[in-house]
Amino acid sequence: MTRRNKIIELFGHKTKKGMCDKISCLIIVISILTSVNLFARQNFANQWINFDQEYFKISISENGIYRLTYNQLENSGFPVSSIDPRRIQLFYKGTELAIQLEGQQDGSFDPMDYIEFYAVKNDGSSDTELYVTPEAQPHTFYNLFSDVSAYFLTYKLSTDNGKRISSFFENNVDGIADETSYQKELLQLFSSSYHEGESYGSTNDIVLSQYDNYEGWTGSFASRGQSLNLTIQNIINQLETEVKPKIEVLLAGGNNNSHNAEIFVGASESFLRSIGTAQFNKDENFLFTTDIEWSDISDSGELAVRVNVNGVNGGSDRIAFSYIRLIYLHTFDLSGEDNQKLILKENTFGKSFIKVLNPSDNSRIWDITNPVNPSNIGINTSFQELSAVIPNTSENRTLYLQSQTLVPSLIERALFEPINPVDYNYLIKFTIKRKYNRRKP
Repeated sequence: MTRRNKIIELFGHKTKKGMCDKISCLIIVISILTSVNLFARQNFANQWINFDQEYFKISISENGIYRLTYNQLENSGFPVSSIDPRRIQLFYKGTELAIQLEGQQDGSFDPMDYIEFYAVKNDGSSDTELYVTPEAQPHTFYNLFSDVSAYFLTYKLSTDNGKRISSFFENNVDGIADETSYQKELLQLFSSSYHEGESYGSTNDIVLSQYDNYEGWTGSFASRGQSLNLTIQNIINQLETEVKPKIEVLLAGGNNNSHNAEIFVGASESFLRSIGTAQFNKDENFLFTTDIEWSDISDSGELAVRVNVNGVNGGSDRIAFSYIRLIYLHTFDLSGEDNQKLILKENTFGKSFIKVLNPSDNSRIWDITNPVNPSNIGINTSFQELSAVIPNTSENRTLYLQSQTLVPSLIERALFEPINPVDYNYLIKFTIKRKYNRRKP
């Protein structure tokens, strides 16, 4: 299907049928000129930048705990040999993050010292403001443009210190009972097709220049009489004595007709059962959520998911997967798996005790419930086991277990130049075309 160009015109909403009327254009011009006069009273979200300081951009493409060594920083041009490491700061989206800096106590960044921090790849949360409303965005798991996020490392010129992560360690002297499980999520995203979202006009030939309802990346579309299929794998060490697993399926409609689809799950594609239907219209999304049975998952840890595209009253139909997410309870036997997010349920005692079996060698645990201020959790280890007391569990906590630190894909000097909007009396007119082709799926 040929995708229509998305066009932004400064003085009009351009469609294939022409420009807006003069009165509308005049209103737009007046609004723009008024906005220019308000620039001096606005905040521009760059207050975190001190233009007297040096900044270094760190490119992140994977979630996890990262380490920056002396040599890595020196090779990037960061002045490790001449600064007090206690002054080092890390920023993400304008907020300073707490970091761990090994060896900073002596005020010197020595060759064996290093920085560690928790970072996440780019997701769709930064796209939300591009949409006509936040609710128009199908989901925030996937970014429209890139998986790579940017963190910025700098150092203060004053005597103030940067933010540092806290540490917690406590032996289980209170005899807290072992937690039996944590919540695990398996997420499958689909991004092979770009869905332009809602269309308008008598021939549905008009799309907004803004990101509109239901617009975003999806999987390939299936037509009436066809099916969408996926097998979720590696569903292991589940705790079947408590709550049932939960499945979420987000579907996208791909034409202007009504849609009807039946959803099946089972231990294999040969043993499926129906769990419900999805009925929705035009370019809409449909989020299907339900509990499933443990018997739907095979002994080898597989769950087959199928969506049959039925259509309505014999009409054509097009439906695609946007994402599938499975949520279930996992025991604390990790079977050697690394880089695991553990969502710990609340404990009225205010502390929890976990005993992790078969972790990867040299694993550590960070509490990333608040990723701006993570905490390093001290552990006890024995053969094929580690244990820890987790504080502040009167609410759910999110832990991250990792054995090997990650290395950023790129560290490079960043140049920020101060711009005072009141010094400028013009705006730039520009056109964006085929914005959905800016990212390769």
